[in-house]
Amino acid sequence: MRRQLQQKYQSANGHAREPEDAFLRKVRQIVEANLEEPDFGVEQLSREIGISRVQVHRKLKALADVSTSQYIRIIRLNKAYELLKDPELNISEVAYQVGFKDPSHFSRAFSQQFGMAPNETRN
Repeated sequence: MRRQLQQKYQSANGHAREPEDAFLRKVRQIVEANLEEPDFGVEQLSREIGISRVQVHRKLKALADVSTSQYIRIIRLNKAYELLKDPELNISEVAYQVGFKDPSHFSRAFSQQFGMAPNETRN
């Protein structure tokens, strides 16, 4: 049953869709509120949720089978994917808007997540 839940959350690209996803929804809202902050990480997230860093990690690992930092990165990259559909924004601007300090690191992470370079999303 745990494996089914993990697959469900992974296939939903990190989007919380069910009422029992309150924890994931809260995590997503907090991360999205701090999206442009490049130094936002596990410590800040756990502080804003109000539970320990270890507890956040355990809950995310149980629900989505990813670590906290990976989950934050997935949210950032999914938002970047949406932003890249706007031809007005260049790749560097999108990278900075989703909290990456280095556009080349952003490109590598994006390619690893989606299997294509950021400029390929505009085709």
